[in-house]
Amino acid sequence: MKGDVGIPVRFRFTKRGKVRFISHRDVARAFDRAIRVVRLPVAFTEGFSPRPKMSFGLALPVAAESDAEYLDIAFADPIDPGVVARDLSGVLPEGMDVTGAAALDERAPALQGECQRCGVPPGDCRRRVASCRS
Repeated sequence: MKGDVGIPVRFRFTKRGKVRFISHRDVARAFDRAIRVVRLPVAFTEGFSPRPKMSFGLALPVAAESDAEYLDIAFADPIDPGVVARDLSGVLPEGMDVTGAAALDERAPALQGECQRCGVPPGDCRRRVASCRS
């Protein structure tokens, strides 16, 4: 969200239970709908078909669960991140809950740049995958 107009806020959310079977695009649609239901003052892209300024972290595979997925949303007006997190959790599908929110500096690094790897050493990754297959 670097250089964009708007007040950036980073949200952490879960994807657990039956909702783990929805795709990354469906997760984006769920947040888009939740934003409209709660009537949040989000910033929109410019152009012929304006969309809310949202930026998701790396896509989670279908059927995988997570307790820490990330999303950046740019707001047109100042908001309280904690209140917005609570409001969004109330309207998202069961299994998707916003568990954290923090306002970002205008020049904060892009979310994709921050989420590049999982933090598991390659050797451990190979062993874990092998143990799952056996």
